[in-house]
Amino acid sequence: MNRAAFIHHIQKRSGLDDIDAANWVCETVLKTLNQRLTDEEAHDLAAQLPKSLKSIIGVPKDQLKKMSPAQFIQEVSAQLDISLDEAEQ
Repeated sequence: MNRAAFIHHIQKRSGLDDIDAANWVCETVLKTLNQRLTDEEAHDLAAQLPKSLKSIIGVPKDQLKKMSPAQFIQEVSAQLDISLDEAEQ
């Protein structure tokens, strides 16, 4: 799947009207997820992403940030300035 198809899928599933918003959501979620992944997990995830999104996951991190699923949703909610319910979707 290429980036355009991947972002379109995110737009469709999330109900976002704007493709730019879907792209921003995608990048924000991947950056937040990258903070909590080990190098091995990041490598596994990057292998499944379109080429142009792999670099987001490959960004080195100073320290692994452990967070529960609820904390992850809170972090995404804060980053995107959306409700917890919206972030969970």
